[in-house]
Amino acid sequence: VIWLVSIFFVGTSLKKYRNRTILFMFFISPMIPVMIVDFYQHTFAKGIYAVDYDHNVSFCEFELIDDSILNGECHLVMENFSKDEVQFTVEFYDRYDKEMFELMNEYGPYTVTLQGNSEKTVWIETKMDVSNLEEVIAHGSASGFNIIIKSGEKSRYLGG
Repeated sequence: VIWLVSIFFVGTSLKKYRNRTILFMFFISPMIPVMIVDFYQHTFAKGIYAVDYDHNVSFCEFELIDDSILNGECHLVMENFSKDEVQFTVEFYDRYDKEMFELMNEYGPYTVTLQGNSEKTVWIETKMDVSNLEEVIAHGSASGFNIIIKSGEKSRYLGG
């Protein structure tokens, strides 16, 4: 509501280029919060707040090795924008593939270290005992999932 009121007042205060300014504000103002967060993360953020996770290119693959062992292999693309090394743990979170990621979390958390100002593909592999499960997939993959990173008392939900 405040956003619409501010656009109205800007529009009524202008005599020249009124329509262009209002149109410009409609397209640009929703992007401003994202730009501010991005700017903060690239310049001032420290610790886990300087870590970015690219969920679009990260993926996990699952393959049944024998009747009771499931191999889970995940590749997570992460970037640290701070100059300092950052260490944190990773947990998986996804609304749609809950069972597989909950099983991965039982064998975690997984510790990750990112050097300062670096991008890294983090490789996590786990062999999971699935002998007590009724149904197990023989082979599958997942992408576009979310993760939770934690360092001490701080935590962040990253993903789409």
